[in-house]
Amino acid sequence: MGQREVVAALREAFLAGVRVGRELSTGSTEASRAVGFRFRKFSPLRDPPTPASPIQDPSSSPDQDPDLRSIERAEVDAGETLELFPSIAVTLPCAESARRRARQWPSDLHLTPERAEWARQLGLDAAREWNHFRDHHQSKGTAFLNWDAAWRTWLRRAPQFRRV
Repeated sequence: MGQREVVAALREAFLAGVRVGRELSTGSTEASRAVGFRFRKFSPLRDPPTPASPIQDPSSSPDQDPDLRSIERAEVDAGETLELFPSIAVTLPCAESARRRARQWPSDLHLTPERAEWARQLGLDAAREWNHFRDHHQSKGTAFLNWDAAWRTWLRRAPQFRRV
């Protein structure tokens, strides 16, 4: 679907909304039942801006709308308006900061007292398990986001892989 088709589809959807809005603003009970909402009065909707016909203030150019009643109604109901396509600012994070990347065995990863304590709490030999953990993941080229979490998982699963 090209840009022209998208613009045409958006305009068609907008105009369909305008038609429903006009029916609702006249107090038509059929329109309010069809939409499924209680009747709520909004000011008349304006057509979307296009390069060929930019929106102008109706009071500055009365020739634009031959129906003076709609101009009067717009001035009376100028309080609340209904936006069909509100502008939404979307900011995309930089690709580098969007997510952390998994990495292979870091050169600064060593058996620290804290890591050894995790092993001792589970009744395991910390140095032995660390050597198995390091050798296994270096030989496989495993990449993790969080190596401490991988170490804790290794420790919890160690009893399943013990040789008797």
